[in-house]
Amino acid sequence: MNEKKISIVIPAYKDEYLGRCIDSVLGQTYPNFELVVVNDASPYPVGEVVARYEDARIRYFENEENIGEVELVRNWNKCLAYCTGDYVICMGDDDKLLPDCLKYYMALIQKYPQCKVYHMQSQIIDEEDEIMDIQSARPEFETVYSFMWHEVKEYRKQFIGDFMFDTEYLRSLGGFYYLPCAWHSDRISVMRAAEKYGIANCPEYGFQYRKNRSSISSGGSHERKCDAWLMADEWYREFLGTRPEDEKDGLYYDGVVRFWPDFRQKNIMESVLSDMRAKPFRFIFWWRKRKTYHYSGLQLFKLFCHAVIGHLGLGS
Repeated sequence: MNEKKISIVIPAYKDEYLGRCIDSVLGQTYPNFELVVVNDASPYPVGEVVARYEDARIRYFENEENIGEVELVRNWNKCLAYCTGDYVICMGDDDKLLPDCLKYYMALIQKYPQCKVYHMQSQIIDEEDEIMDIQSARPEFETVYSFMWHEVKEYRKQFIGDFMFDTEYLRSLGGFYYLPCAWHSDRISVMRAAEKYGIANCPEYGFQYRKNRSSISSGGSHERKCDAWLMADEWYREFLGTRPEDEKDGLYYDGVVRFWPDFRQKNIMESVLSDMRAKPFRFIFWWRKRKTYHYSGLQLFKLFCHAVIGHLGLGS
């Protein structure tokens, strides 16, 4: 039996789905794991939910002060500091693991022991645990350039809980990569871990991401998210400084170099539009920011028109 230990960490804030999340972890068919729950000074009864369980594999911690959504990656790294496992999975307090998730990961490790990051095929569920969508299939093994190319082409959906990292290797990189609101942090964290050794993908479903009205990815500071895209742009420019020698990776690389600027700018504009849909008066703020975020006054005006139509409910 493979005795590798896996740390599953939950940076917890909401209690609504936390019990289901914990149940899914404790129901794993692979037994050698620990569950680390870190309460981010939540006003919700997170501690009460955890206290209902009597299982030695659960380790519970509380932050003295709320770290919050903008600094979310700091909380991921606090969770990482508590881990004692060989590998780590960081999942949301409303997500779920399917029963064989860890077993599938162990099989993948045995086949690709050189990898420092692994991906689990995932389903997207709603508030009632019904499956809404699935991720697209991936090759069982791919290089970081393949991963990047599929990202900028928007051929995939993924979430931080999809991935399992080699704990010590992740720590050697400085932990999860910081960006405000964790915006693109999961992707860059994966790419850093996959740079030298690639990434192994499990073809089986093992993770469930819950999409609901309180998901962090659906909210947050739009200005901070725009800042995150500019910070990500700096990382991409540095990472893409040298073209790989491998012919296939070179083609992926060329595509990433070509498509990344448009991908970045599209996401910045979507954040601006989303903010103005809720608050059209923010047009003035975004007008002042147009040089910072690299869009024209005409582009902003068009977004403003779309935002007003959406705000007034006049769209088709």
